[in-house]
Amino acid sequence: MAIIRPRLNDFHSLPFKQEDVDFAIPFLDEDIPLYIDPFLL
Repeated sequence: MAIIRPRLNDFHSLPFKQEDVDFAIPFLDEDIPLYIDPFLL
């Protein structure tokens, strides 16, 4: 069964989920603009 809108970690079978990490894991079928929060620097 194919995954609908898989993320990068689903494609490479990585063990973590988006809910578990502090960074954005992109979808494979779309490009999203990501940024660095200047207040965290």
